[in-house]
Amino acid sequence: MLEADRKICLGCVLKALVAVEAQLHSDIAVSTTGVAGPGPDDRGNPQGTVYIALAAPDKTACWHFHFDGDRRAVREAAAAQALTLAAAHLAGGPLPAEAPEE
Repeated sequence: MLEADRKICLGCVLKALVAVEAQLHSDIAVSTTGVAGPGPDDRGNPQGTVYIALAAPDKTACWHFHFDGDRRAVREAAAAQALTLAAAHLAGGPLPAEAPEE
């Protein structure tokens, strides 16, 4: 999917989310895409740009984040945030505002 599209965007993370749901037949799915670095991607998205999407029977949402740090720090922050969003949704807690559509 990313080979054909080659960009970091809301659409990419939502496509990945649909693929996760279809492959795993899960009740909840989380996907991420972004620029871990080093440096920006070829379209100028800065290092640390991350989209995270979540799908559940009662909610589909996508968020845009920016994480500071090196490649490892960005990847760890994205994974931690994805798990935090999933846990908050499962617990019925508040979720941040979603990313605007592109």
